[in-house]
Parts: sequence; C-alpha cells; structure tokens
Amino acid sequence: MLGGHIDQSLIQFMVRSTWGDNWLIKNGLNLEIENNWLLAMFRKHRRAFSYLHHLAVMIALLGQSMSIEDECLKVDKLPDTPSSKNRYFTSEYEARKTEYRSIWLKFLKTFNSLKDIRSTREGARVYSWLYRFDRDWHIQHSLDHVKKRRIDRRVDWEMRDR
Repeated sequence: MLGGHIDQSLIQFMVRSTWGDNWLIKNGLNLEIENNWLLAMFRKHRRAFSYLHHLAVMIALLGQSMSIEDECLKVDKLPDTPSSKNRYFTSEYEARKTEYRSIWLKFLKTFNSLKDIRSTREGARVYSWLYRFDRDWHIQHSLDHVKKRRIDRRVDWEMRDR
C-alpha cells in the first residue's frame, strides 16, 4: 500500500514472477492488456473472478504460507445456506416505505412502461429506493405483474360493429 492506495505494479510484479508470462497467457490470465483482470480485481468492481484468478493472486502474495488444502477446508466449514440480507430499518423506514409504495402504485396507473417511470426524476428515485430496500414488494408490483394497459387503436371497433 502506498499512502492508502494499492501498489498495482508491485502486485503485478509478484504475480508475474511467481507464475511467469507464458503460464499466465496459457491459462487465460494475460497481463499484457492495459486494463487487465488483475487491475480490475483490486479496484472497486462488480465483476466476478474465477477460482484461478483468486488462486494465482493468493499464492503470489502469500507464497508458502498459504495452503490450498487449508483454504478448501475453511470453505467446506461455511454454512450451505446463504446469509440473510441486511435490511434497511430506521425510524423513517416504515413511513418512507408506505409513501414510496403509494407513489409507485400511482406510477403504475399513470405510465405504460418502466422506461417512462424511470425517465422522471421522482420515478427514478422511487424505483431505486424500492429496489434497494423493499425489493420483494417491488417485484410483486412491477409492470410485469400488473395487467398491461395497452390501448389498441388499430381498429375502431365501435365503428366497425355498426
């Protein structure tokens, strides 16, 4: 770490010197490109990395002190059930939840598509909050679950039926 920042060049040097460029390239872990997987791994990211990415870095950084067998045993002891999600609960939560649910239901009656709802400032804000903090209700009350209100004006049925 350099002043609170990760020394990317040192990490890359350690990975390269541990594995060698030929092995890395042969296993799809090329470090030659500018924005490579190793840089992405140490940035704030939302990308998933394979076991090989993780092992290559862990062995390069921890060396002999890391045992793959010990790591696998640790993982094996973890519970099979996923941990419960942390939920947003404050004194304002219930009031905000009620308010946003009410606004969302009005949007569903007014707009014909999610794109139309999210294109408004308030629509984007309410959508975001519900998605983050009241997702189960939000999914149950999305446009997909609400009957489509498509107005079909291709045929004037009243005129045709005369």
